This record gives sequence, structure tokens and C-alpha cells, in this order.
Amino acid sequence: MEQASEKPDIIFVSFDEPNADAHFERLKSIEPAAKRLHGVRGIYAAYQAVAQLATTSHFYMVDADSWILDGFSFAVPDHAVRADIRMWSAQNAVNGLRWFNGGLKLLSRRAVESMKPNVIDFFSSMEGERVLTREIATETRFNATPFLAWRAAFRECTKLTGKVVRFRDAAQHLEVWQMQGADKLNGTWCMLGARMGANYGLKNQGANALLRINDMEWLKAVFEEARKSNAIAKIEDEACRG
Repeated sequence: MEQASEKPDIIFVSFDEPNADAHFERLKSIEPAAKRLHGVRGIYAAYQAVAQLATTSHFYMVDADSWILDGFSFAVPDHAVRADIRMWSAQNAVNGLRWFNGGLKLLSRRAVESMKPNVIDFFSSMEGERVLTREIATETRFNATPFLAWRAAFRECTKLTGKVVRFRDAAQHLEVWQMQGADKLNGTWCMLGARMGANYGLKNQGANALLRINDMEWLKAVFEEARKSNAIAKIEDEACRG
């Protein structure tokens, strides 16, 4: 195991995010040695590729839609070095929630290699000691396009109503995802995704159909059907009247 004095690699992971280049430049301005992994298809495959790219036993994993906030330090406290999984909270750019969805991660290679390939929530499948902190490290700007805003909300709210992710304030989070942020960039698409995801998770609790939220082609097809049906009109009307 690495010593506390050895700084973990910082690896930025991008795929189809149009704001990825700007976010990586932001990261490089803070940590010039940061590395970038781009174009790996699939969440599980991306995690494994990060572990292979890293040269330290622990490494930071920065999502492409993450904007590092002023004042955050990548310094590693002793207890985080000992943990296999450390995660910081992120501020949601659409609805303002402060939670672990889209948060910065510090992972051990052992934890990533323990991930299961055919699960609904890959992060939860990792084994090892966990340290979760409410400190806000990033703003998760997942809403650069209508599809990306919809996709993030659909996946998160499916997990919540599908009982894949459980925590005390889950019901409150569901309400915020579905009802707040219409005035933000692609906020109404985020709200639509949240409502559709909440319905999908509720309908498919305990079913293998929940695995589809990790199939990006399927998600794109569902989004396109929603767009063709003009499902967004109701939410846009609510926003105008509200």
C-alpha cells in the first residue's frame, strides 16, 4: 500500500461530454500532472481502464462533467489513504442538490478490480472500506445537452425508486430532481428524465429491466421517443406558469 506522502494519480474520464475539454483544462490548471482517459465505452470498462492507467495504488477519478471548485485540494489525509473508497459530495448544477451523485472519487485498484460487471450500480458493487464526506469538491455540470441532462436524471431516479440506492432523504431527493431547475440550462429535460426514471424504477423494482440504465444505446432510444412525443411540453408549460 502506498504511503501517505505518495500522491495518487488524478485521472479525468471523458466520453461524449461537450464540456469535457474545458473541464479538463480547469483540472490541469489546478493539477498539471492530471491524466485523461477518453472514449472507453461502458461504465464498467471505463473504471477498469482507469485502474490500468493508474501508476499508484490509489487514484482520483474525475468525471468529465465535473468542475473542480475553487479551494479544493487534492491532498490526501491519512485516513483516506487507508480507505479503499473515498467519495466527495458534488453540487448539482440544475437543482442545487448536494450529494454523491457525480462526485469526485479516490479509489484503490483493489476496489475497482472487485467491481461486478453485470450490476445496476457499479460503484455500490465495489468492496473495501468506504469514507463518504459531505465536503463539496465539484459542481456536476451534467446538463450540457438535452440528452445528457435527461440521461443523468433518468438513471439516478430509476435507482432511487427501484430501491437500488437507499438513504434517509431519498424521497426528498426524488422530489427535487422532478420539480426544481427549470430555469437552468436544459433543466426541463432534466426534470423530464427524473420523472420518467422515477416511473421506470417504480415499475421495475427487483427486475432485470433495471440493468438497462447502463445501456447507453437503449437510453438514447428512449430519449428520442420522448422527444418525438413532445413529452417535454408539459414541463415547459409548468415552468411558464410557475
